[in-house]
Amino acid sequence: MNTKSKELAKNHRHVDKVLRESEDKYQTIFETTGTATIIIEEDTTISRANTTFEKLSGYSKKEIEGKKSWADFVAEKGTLEKMKEYHALRRVSPDDAPRNYEFKFVDKKGVFKYVLATVAVIPGTKKSIGSFLDITNLKHTEEAIYKNEQRLRNMIEYSLTGISIVQDDQVIFQNPEQERLFGPLPRKFILADLEIIHTDDLEKVKHLYQNITSGKFQPLDLDFRFYPSGPEGLRPDMKWVYCRVTCTEYQGKEAMLINTMDLTQAKELERLLMIQDKMSSLGRVAAGIAHEIRNPLSGINVYLNTLQKIYKRGQDIKKSEEIIRQIQSA
Repeated sequence: MNTKSKELAKNHRHVDKVLRESEDKYQTIFETTGTATIIIEEDTTISRANTTFEKLSGYSKKEIEGKKSWADFVAEKGTLEKMKEYHALRRVSPDDAPRNYEFKFVDKKGVFKYVLATVAVIPGTKKSIGSFLDITNLKHTEEAIYKNEQRLRNMIEYSLTGISIVQDDQVIFQNPEQERLFGPLPRKFILADLEIIHTDDLEKVKHLYQNITSGKFQPLDLDFRFYPSGPEGLRPDMKWVYCRVTCTEYQGKEAMLINTMDLTQAKELERLLMIQDKMSSLGRVAAGIAHEIRNPLSGINVYLNTLQKIYKRGQDIKKSEEIIRQIQSA
């Protein structure tokens, strides 16, 4: 073998070594990437699959490679049609096809899983590489959070207690009950709108508002009366409410959470009961007075009847004088 042949053989061995090393690195990365990864041929066949994809799909590599299409793992028909469009577009214009999307994955046992797919064409080929991240637990968590938020929203929307959030003296959220009490948005914070507060409650409302503005509201309670703004400046019947102010955070800024109960009917009933109690007491006093008056009047009436009989009979005048003294005493 001449020198040139030896050199060529040496170069060939070096190239083989580099290729083997490159293949080993590629295989290591492919297997240890942490996500389910496959190599997809132009006809949608899966030519290679890593161990993580085996676990995700429930199939072995022998059952997948060269036998399965990625389309076999798409659960929803509508989604499958879109993904086929992406697959074709990716081989014509790779930049125009979405790289990331979610879909419902079905495994060997027919179990549905939510996955996040990342797919891209391998440069210089018609093949693409796809990686799939199982986000089922994340989806379930999101669904649970959504349901909890929906339940909380329903509790707030249909609560018999008025609920609102205040920032910078402006009401930025309120439920229907709070709107019924104080009117629609936009509007000022009720405790800052002193013009509609009942004069007898003005000082304690001012005191509470000063505590709020100084940061002392963890929590603060107050009952007060106010006049809702009516149409054309009219003032309908006064309302009496119980209000609790607590500190909270809304959209990253400090805010106040206001809970309000309408006490108007309760206070009116309380007033009527108080009047009824006074009338009852007055009735008892009047009955006592009547009793105290009735007794001596009955005696007087007896004496008068006796005096009348004496007068008609013309009896002794001294007896008449005695009866008159008894009457005067009574």
